[in-house]
Amino acid sequence: MRRTAVILGVGAGLLIVAFVLWQNRSLFGDQFDIGDVRANEWVVEGFDQDGQTLVVSTFFGGVASDCTRFQGWEVDEREDAVEIEALIWERRSPSSCTDDGAVEQLTVNLEAPLGDRALVGCGQDECLQAPDAQSFGGVADAGEAVATENFVVIQRSGESPVVFNNAGDRVDELESTQLNLRRGQAVFGDVVVFDSDGEVVAVDLSSDEILWRARGFRSAADDESIYLCRGADSNSIVSIDAQTGEEQWTADVPCTGLVPQGEQLTVVTFDPNVDGGHQLAQIDAETGEVLSLEPLDDGTDDQVTGLDDAVGVDGLTVTGGAQANLIIFDAEGSEVFRDDNGIGTPIGATDGVVFFGRPNNLIAFDLQERQELWRSQNGSVVVGDESIWQLTPGAVSRLDPADGNTLWTADIGVTSSFDVGEQEGVAFVVTSLEIFAIDNASGEALWSQPIDG
Repeated sequence: MRRTAVILGVGAGLLIVAFVLWQNRSLFGDQFDIGDVRANEWVVEGFDQDGQTLVVSTFFGGVASDCTRFQGWEVDEREDAVEIEALIWERRSPSSCTDDGAVEQLTVNLEAPLGDRALVGCGQDECLQAPDAQSFGGVADAGEAVATENFVVIQRSGESPVVFNNAGDRVDELESTQLNLRRGQAVFGDVVVFDSDGEVVAVDLSSDEILWRARGFRSAADDESIYLCRGADSNSIVSIDAQTGEEQWTADVPCTGLVPQGEQLTVVTFDPNVDGGHQLAQIDAETGEVLSLEPLDDGTDDQVTGLDDAVGVDGLTVTGGAQANLIIFDAEGSEVFRDDNGIGTPIGATDGVVFFGRPNNLIAFDLQERQELWRSQNGSVVVGDESIWQLTPGAVSRLDPADGNTLWTADIGVTSSFDVGEQEGVAFVVTSLEIFAIDNASGEALWSQPIDG
C-alpha cells in the first residue's frame, strides 16, 4: 500500500509540473507549442503615385484561442522584385479554434520607386490587382474629407484631424483640433461641427477657436440649425443655433432618418413601443412643435431591417432599405409614391437623382419619373450635394448622375477607400496615402500632397 501511494504521489506531481509549465509556456518560448510559421496572404491597401510608398494588410483568425499568432513582416527589396511576406505561426492540428479575425498593417517606404519590378509574396498571381475587389474592408482607411471656404479637413478614426489650406499647404497642428473629433460637417465660413465624446463641437479653423459645445450627437443640419440626438435611446431631437450653439427647442421624437425640408422636418424613425416598428413625424422647424406622428408601414413582414435611412431632395423625402419598400413623401409628410419591390438604402442625392446602395450595386433613381435610370456594380462611390464620384483601380472618376457616363477620370494611385469634399468647384479627393485637389469641371489635377509626413 505504501508503494502504491508513492507512485500516485509522483504521478500527481508530474501532472502539476506539466500544468504549471503549460500555464507559463511563454516563459520558455514556443517549445511547448507544436506549430509552423508560414506566409499569409496580404493585399495592397494603398500605393502612391510616385510608386515608392505601399500600405499592405493581412487578415487571419484564431488569435483568441492561440491557434495563430502574427510573427512579423519581412520585406526584401531587390533589383528585379520587391517581396513582402506576412508571417503567421499556426498550431498543428488545431482544435477549438475561434473564428475571430485580426488584421496587421504595414507601410513600406521603398528605397526606389517600384517601377517595372514585380511585387510578389501576396499569395496571388497579381499583387497590385484592384483593391476594391479584394480588400479586407478599408484597413488603411482614407477617412472623411470636409471642405470649408479656405481649408480641407481629413478625419481618420482615432486620430486628430489633418488640415490643409486650399493651396495645398499643410496647416500646423491646431489646438482646437486636438480633441477626439469625428464626423465633421462644414456649416458656414470655415466653421466645422464635429462629434466628440458625447457632444458636438463647433470649430472655427480660420481662428483656431472652439465656438461652442452642445451635448448629444449630430443628426442633420440646414443653413441655420444643427439637429442633435439626445437620450439613452436617441429618443429626442434638439435644435441648436449653428452660429451660437444656443438650444432652440426639443422634440420628444426618436432621432433617426431626419430630413430638413425648409419650414418643416420630416423624420422617418423607429417606434419605441413596437418591436421593429416605424413612425413618420413632421416637426415645425422654427418651434419644434410635433405636427404629426403616425405609424409607418415599411411594406415587409420582417420590419427589423426595414427603413434604414432617408434623404431629402427638391422638397421630397425618400426612404427605403435592403428589405423595405421605396417610399416618397412630400414636404408635409404625405405619401406620394411607393414601390413595393424596393430598391435598396438611399445614400444621397444630386441633381434630382437619388442614389441607392445595395451589396455591390449602386442604383440611380429619377425622382420625377419615378424610375431607375442606371446601375453600377462598383459600389465604391461618394455622393456629394452636386456631384458623384466613383473609385476605379488607380483612379477616381466623376459620373454624370443622369446616365452614369464618365465626365472625367484622374489618376490617384491605388487605394482601398476614398472620400471627396467639394468647395468652389474643386474636388478634394482623399485616399489612404494622399490628398488631391482636382478641378471638378475638367478633371485637371491642381495639386497633391502626402497626408502623413
